[in-house]
Amino acid sequence: MKVNEDHIIRKKIQSLDTSHPKLGWDEDEPWNSVLEKLTTRRCRQGYWYVAASIALVALFVVRLLMPSQPGITYVVSIENGFEDVSVEHDAQINKEAMDFIQSACLQEIQICETAEFVELKKQLDEVEKELAELDTMILRYGTDPSFVNSKMKIENFRSEIMFQLVQVIMS
Repeated sequence: MKVNEDHIIRKKIQSLDTSHPKLGWDEDEPWNSVLEKLTTRRCRQGYWYVAASIALVALFVVRLLMPSQPGITYVVSIENGFEDVSVEHDAQINKEAMDFIQSACLQEIQICETAEFVELKKQLDEVEKELAELDTMILRYGTDPSFVNSKMKIENFRSEIMFQLVQVIMS
């Protein structure tokens, strides 16, 4: 036996107390309220999507129109040879210093026989030999910056030794 649910619901509704005032809504009102809430949420989401799209387009346009900022630019130049006028001048000064040391040793042999002078002269001879070897390497392999740098250091050391030798002779 099939029970008609509508009939049961109608009987229950009629058996309700009618002393209370009737509610003022019809059957479609709750659904309309739910649909209204859903559409307002969808509208808010739509506004957020539109706002985000406008922001992205604005950032893109600003990036395109913004002038590029200057960055750091490195310029590298390679020079194969170098000319140094002071090399000839230094060679002349070194030759004069060596002539002075040799002439002083010929005049006063006692100064040239001291332990300090002999040690400095030995160091000077070693430095001269290293410079000669370095010059042959430069001729064989070219003017590599490491060779040139080493040669400058050795020549500076040779000048210091010559200065000390002259100091010993002068004292």
